[in-house]
Amino acid sequence: MKKCLLALVGLLFMAVLIGGCSSESVMDALIREPEKEAASEPTESTEETEETQTVEVATASVGEGLVGTWINEDYNGDGRSAKVVYTQKADGTIVYISYDNSDGSGNTYEGTVDVKEMKEDSQGRTVGRSVVTLAESMSWDTLFRISADGSTLEVQSGTENIDPKGPQYSIYYRQ
Repeated sequence: MKKCLLALVGLLFMAVLIGGCSSESVMDALIREPEKEAASEPTESTEETEETQTVEVATASVGEGLVGTWINEDYNGDGRSAKVVYTQKADGTIVYISYDNSDGSGNTYEGTVDVKEMKEDSQGRTVGRSVVTLAESMSWDTLFRISADGSTLEVQSGTENIDPKGPQYSIYYRQ
């Protein structure tokens, strides 16, 4: 019960923090973040533009990167989901179930993911912005990033950039 209450308070906190974020600034920040990393590395050409570094991902392929089981055993007993399973219905709706522990035990949370925007960054990673809605109708904005090889999923709420050292950051590995 205590974990559920903490999770609920955390979700409400995230919703309040996210209220001021515009979708354009979020996606711009997501795409610019990898460019900052790339700027520190020597490149052959400095003539690249944002258009050549990002590619729109077709809406029909939204679920392809997310669908599956994602786990981080370090989160077992940590008060956040250690296992998240994404499925895609025939109508394209992405449904998720998250579990407190990587073995599927503990509390579960069910909801949907409405992907608002996805792009591919210059490193081949899929970055996006979505609205996550729990079955109980609570929702919040979330940023996500899927590694180029599809093996790692990073998610974060309450921010305009994905920051592994920031609050509400989680990383999962494809099962």
